[in-house]
Amino acid sequence: MQKLALITLAVLTAAPVLAEPAEEWLPEAQKINRQIMQEKDPKAREIQVFQDKLAQNQNKGHSIRLESGKAYTFFADCDRQCTDIDIKLTDSNDKTIKEDKDDNDSPVIHSAITTGGSYTLNIRMNKCEAATGCSYSIQAFEYSPWLPQAQEARRKAMQNHDPRSRQVRLFSGRAAREQEQSHQVQLTAGKYYSFFADCDYACNDIDLALKSADGQVIKEDSEEDDYPMFGWRANRTGSYTLTVIMPKCSTEQCEYSSQVFMGTKPVFDR
Repeated sequence: MQKLALITLAVLTAAPVLAEPAEEWLPEAQKINRQIMQEKDPKAREIQVFQDKLAQNQNKGHSIRLESGKAYTFFADCDRQCTDIDIKLTDSNDKTIKEDKDDNDSPVIHSAITTGGSYTLNIRMNKCEAATGCSYSIQAFEYSPWLPQAQEARRKAMQNHDPRSRQVRLFSGRAAREQEQSHQVQLTAGKYYSFFADCDYACNDIDLALKSADGQVIKEDSEEDDYPMFGWRANRTGSYTLTVIMPKCSTEQCEYSSQVFMGTKPVFDR
């Protein structure tokens, strides 16, 4: 795995504080989230913290400005009297960008922002045992998106193994869990090709397959990881289908990219 197992880290770090009083839990949760982000990206920075109280079934929105070209992670946590809270990010037109509606008290959403401006973090308190309401907090972290870093790493790796190689296609998109997306690519007979796929921080398993015009699988990498790759020397010139499969995605949709390189020899051939 190239991206860290964040849930494991959170559980291990949180274990000693389970007996903390309700009013002391939120600062502990915030500390855990900061540690998670530092493990993910040491350059990540916390840009805002919202805190308030809501009764069961109440909602509240918090405005936040986000920058184009940046990636963000938003953590929501609630006190010991709360067992289910949801978080949703919407744009200025009230369109949902990402949301976490799982039945838990620590939802997390990730999003790479392409249009800077005003957004809203919406909180819903689904389950709260306290008559006076339950306290919650939202933390917003900003960091460099993973996919551009991954793409640059692939380019450097290809240059190291085959200095005459060059990137001929770059595909980007989004896919929900267990969904697949296909892209057409032209290949030339006799040429060596290397294929890569990567996905964002909310994904920990992505697969890649190359198919012929009749749908037959030529090469594929379906191992349980987030960086599938393979190589192939084309035996005919024509159009092929490169299919990205998203077995695991912890948010509504995960972003991915797929790169195709043409070179002079086999590279990373699984």
